[in-house]
Amino acid sequence: MICSDYCKKSYNCKKTESLVEKRKAISWLSDFSQDFVHTCILADCDPVYVKNKIQPTLKSLTR
Repeated sequence: MICSDYCKKSYNCKKTESLVEKRKAISWLSDFSQDFVHTCILADCDPVYVKNKIQPTLKSLTR
Protein backbone atom coordinates (compact mmCIF):
# COMPACT_ATOMS: atom_id res chain seq x y z
CA MET A 1 0.00 0.00 0.00
CA ILE A 2 2.76 2.46 0.94
CA CYS A 3 4.76 1.57 -2.17
CA SER A 4 1.68 2.07 -4.33
CA ASP A 5 1.09 5.55 -2.90
CA TYR A 6 4.76 6.45 -3.33
CA CYS A 7 4.78 5.26 -6.93
CA LYS A 8 1.68 7.29 -7.74
CA LYS A 9 3.22 10.42 -6.22
CA SER A 10 6.50 9.81 -8.05
CA TYR A 11 4.67 9.29 -11.34
CA ASN A 12 2.66 12.49 -10.91
CA CYS A 13 5.85 14.41 -10.13
CA LYS A 14 7.57 13.09 -13.25
CA LYS A 15 4.48 13.84 -15.31
CA THR A 16 4.41 17.42 -13.99
CA GLU A 17 8.13 17.88 -14.64
CA SER A 18 7.69 16.57 -18.18
CA LEU A 19 4.82 18.98 -18.77
CA VAL A 20 6.91 21.90 -17.55
CA GLU A 21 9.78 20.88 -19.84
CA LYS A 22 7.39 20.48 -22.76
CA ARG A 23 6.02 23.98 -22.20
CA LYS A 24 9.55 25.41 -22.00
CA ALA A 25 10.49 23.71 -25.27
CA ILE A 26 7.37 24.94 -27.05
CA SER A 27 8.00 28.45 -25.79
CA TRP A 28 11.63 28.38 -26.95
CA LEU A 29 10.63 27.09 -30.38
CA SER A 30 7.80 29.62 -30.68
CA ASP A 31 9.89 32.67 -29.84
CA PHE A 32 12.33 34.03 -32.35
CA SER A 33 14.87 34.73 -29.63
CA GLN A 34 18.53 35.41 -30.23
CA ASP A 35 19.30 32.03 -28.69
CA PHE A 36 17.00 30.28 -31.17
CA VAL A 37 18.56 32.11 -34.10
CA HIS A 38 22.09 31.39 -32.87
CA THR A 39 21.29 27.69 -32.40
CA CYS A 40 19.89 27.44 -35.92
CA ILE A 41 22.98 29.16 -37.35
CA LEU A 42 25.27 26.79 -35.44
CA ALA A 43 23.28 23.89 -36.91
CA ASP A 44 23.72 25.44 -40.37
CA CYS A 45 19.97 25.98 -40.73
CA ASP A 46 18.03 29.06 -41.76
CA PRO A 47 16.09 30.21 -38.66
CA VAL A 48 13.15 31.46 -40.74
CA TYR A 49 12.90 28.12 -42.55
CA VAL A 50 13.00 26.21 -39.25
CA LYS A 51 10.38 28.51 -37.73
CA ASN A 52 8.06 28.05 -40.72
CA LYS A 53 8.50 24.27 -40.73
CA ILE A 54 7.78 23.79 -37.02
CA GLN A 55 4.84 26.19 -36.88
CA PRO A 56 2.12 23.62 -37.82
CA THR A 57 3.44 21.15 -35.25
CA LEU A 58 3.57 23.79 -32.53
CA LYS A 59 0.00 24.85 -33.30
CA SER A 60 -1.22 21.28 -32.95
CA LEU A 61 0.61 20.90 -29.61
CA THR A 62 -0.89 24.04 -28.09
CA ARG A 63 -4.53 23.30 -28.91
